[in-house]
Amino acid sequence: EGLLDDASLETFWDWSRIKAGAIQTGNNFAYAHSLIVMGRLYKEPEWTDLGQRTAVAIEQAAWTGRELYADTVVRDQDNRLCPGVDFSIPMNAMALWSELIPQERADRVWRQLRNFHPQTMDRPIFDYETNLVRSNLYGLLYRFEHQGRIGDIAGLLQDLKEAYLPMLDRGQTCLGEHLGYMASLCHGLNGYVAHLLSRYVAGIELPAHPGGEIVIRPQPSHLPWCQARVPWMGGHVQVWWSRTDKGCRTIVSLPQGQKGNYIDPVTGETINFTDALQREDSRS
Repeated sequence: EGLLDDASLETFWDWSRIKAGAIQTGNNFAYAHSLIVMGRLYKEPEWTDLGQRTAVAIEQAAWTGRELYADTVVRDQDNRLCPGVDFSIPMNAMALWSELIPQERADRVWRQLRNFHPQTMDRPIFDYETNLVRSNLYGLLYRFEHQGRIGDIAGLLQDLKEAYLPMLDRGQTCLGEHLGYMASLCHGLNGYVAHLLSRYVAGIELPAHPGGEIVIRPQPSHLPWCQARVPWMGGHVQVWWSRTDKGCRTIVSLPQGQKGNYIDPVTGETINFTDALQREDSRS
């Protein structure tokens, strides 16, 4: 089926429960995703084809029929692929992040994840295994990324506050790995929160390579205004926007010589910054 059948070492793609001899669902979603992207970048159709076949194989084998994907896949006595017994929030959030699952199933998985509220500091802690698979940073970051992609900005902001503000309220100087009282502070992955805020709340989409165009795409939710400053190529991208009766007023500052476009959040119109400077209306 094109799957990675065995992972001899502990993996951290999803931090789900790892079973000896089982096929890791998260590994294969990440593997398939990487093959597809690399095939496109390097113009190797064989890689893309293998990635797509792998994605179909793991998606079909891991679907439990219980609105969620299993953390692992096993082979029965006839060598057929079957879903394992464990399923977790991180694994299913990662399946959404990969964008390799059918939309109808993605909607069903998202309804399950959206109804799960992250454990916060004022709730009792669980044992290691239960706490780990339910509320660790891996699952939350995949989940938050999906929220941003589908435009649930108000929900994203609310969930970020619920997950992380209690840490800061208790005096922690950095965001922890877990959300319970047994918080580990040894990981930098939660720095991804800065990306979530700058891209989906402030609306700053940086290019994938030097020389590319920056896109400013505000998505005003329940915030009356937003201000952000992000370093980029020897300078900074700065954005300020506020809601108005007619939509959204935005002020943008880019490094000298940087190209970019503004996506009007009301009309969807794309405005080149060169054109925007020549307009005599309320948009800057």
